[in-house]
Amino acid sequence: MLSRSLLILLLLFIAAAGVVPSGANQPSVIVEDAHVSPPVLMPGDQGLVSITLTNTASTAMKTESSGPGTGAGSSISRSTEINPVIEQVVLDGKGDIRVLGGISTYRGELGPRQSVTLVSLVEAPTYTGVFFPVLTVRLRDAEGLKYPIPVNVNTPIAGLRQPALVLKQSTIGPFAPGDRASLTVSLLNAGSADASDVLVRIGGNISGLFPLGTRSVDLARLPSGGNHTFVVDLQADRSTGTGLREVPVEIAYTTTDGTRVKETDMLGLDLRGRGELAVASLKTEPVRVRQGDEFDLVVRMDNTGTGDARSVSARIDLPLTGSKEAFVGTIRPGSNAPAVFTLQADRAGEFDYTFNATFEDDWGAHSAPRVLRLSVAPSGDALLGAGLIVLVVLGGLLALAFWSRRRRAAYA
Repeated sequence: MLSRSLLILLLLFIAAAGVVPSGANQPSVIVEDAHVSPPVLMPGDQGLVSITLTNTASTAMKTESSGPGTGAGSSISRSTEINPVIEQVVLDGKGDIRVLGGISTYRGELGPRQSVTLVSLVEAPTYTGVFFPVLTVRLRDAEGLKYPIPVNVNTPIAGLRQPALVLKQSTIGPFAPGDRASLTVSLLNAGSADASDVLVRIGGNISGLFPLGTRSVDLARLPSGGNHTFVVDLQADRSTGTGLREVPVEIAYTTTDGTRVKETDMLGLDLRGRGELAVASLKTEPVRVRQGDEFDLVVRMDNTGTGDARSVSARIDLPLTGSKEAFVGTIRPGSNAPAVFTLQADRAGEFDYTFNATFEDDWGAHSAPRVLRLSVAPSGDALLGAGLIVLVVLGGLLALAFWSRRRRAAYA
């Protein structure tokens, strides 16, 4: 009886020795990520459950040895790759969450380090609570896994307390290119935990803006609900364009669990171009104006500002007849344009008059008055008449002098 039992054990040992798995890297499937969208469902709402399955093994080999002998060459070894084969994926709602379909239809094989994301449509119950449908993954010739997934149905649950730093500035402008902007900036901890080792660093020259003075703020600790205020001076380059310009701000801090967090925020400036008109030149055509002439008065205006001067028009108050208003249009920065007036020199003299240019820019309506002078010479007929009058006067004076001399001589 005993020898029969030993014989049976020996046969079992030989049978087991026929196929011996010897690979150290067996396939392993895990749930790498699982989340519900939206995170909080309302009673009766539908949502999506997304699950990522990953094969964590870098390689998976199986070695088979066959042959009853123990000497050299008496056995044959063969190695083959083995990968987990997913036979079935089931999401069980446990009577509360209704699974409408999706992931249970998946079948497939996962190679080393490969992942697959499966999505299922679920429906929340008509009552509130936190429910745990169970994900079951069945593998071929391997051990499966089960994984509970929390589903929140209209239940407030406090998460991990974390700081949340928010950057706020007092104003964004407007400012003009070339201006210096002083901004009052507040760093607020709107989270539920303290932030430590806080570092705020203002970025460099980007989009025509660069900081002046200190570029960083260091805080050992910013408590929950705390607020730290500081001033940032920014210089806007004259050559930068108009519109919203931003400067990056790096914010780094340490959370309560020791995690170092780095974020990027922005400080913005609203830059608006400013037009500035100046009289570049003044001329008349013809160059010398005489009484009675019709002439053109040409006043050339130069835009020395940083923005367009739009709807430019000019007016003069010369006491002469003719057109005293001219429409120019738009003068861009660094450009010039003429205002032309056609006049009649119906009188001679030196005339001081006001040249007033009006225009609009990003800041509103403006006027640029300037006092100028125009000389109108007498005409040729007027000169001849004046010469004759002078001759008549001189002749009369000579005649009077001659008559007076003869009268004195007669009495002598």
